[in-house]
Amino acid sequence: MVPPFSPLALPPRFVACWAAQLRSCQSFVRSQCFFTGRVLLGPASWPDKLGRLGRRHYADTLAWAYDCTDAGCRLHHEALVSLSGLGLPDDWLALWLRFDERRHRALLAGYLAGVRTTLH
Repeated sequence: MVPPFSPLALPPRFVACWAAQLRSCQSFVRSQCFFTGRVLLGPASWPDKLGRLGRRHYADTLAWAYDCTDAGCRLHHEALVSLSGLGLPDDWLALWLRFDERRHRALLAGYLAGVRTTLH
């Protein structure tokens, strides 16, 4: 019989990364709900309301993607670090950790570059 999954059995670093992803999702949903309600109840015309809602949704989606990517990359890094107990060669693990660090920086820089080009 397989024991049931429990997040408490995971290392605290994994739980912290997952919690960061959940917080970013929660802030996205909260922002969308409250802003949408406030805009829809406002006195502006419908085309103006829809334009504001579209811009806010786009901005919130980019912020959410950036936050989730950061937390996801940290979670992936922690998974790679946990592989050190499997007896893999140290140089192999160090190579993957350096690659993972460069990938993390490149993903976040790509999001920032994309946001900057859409804002200008």
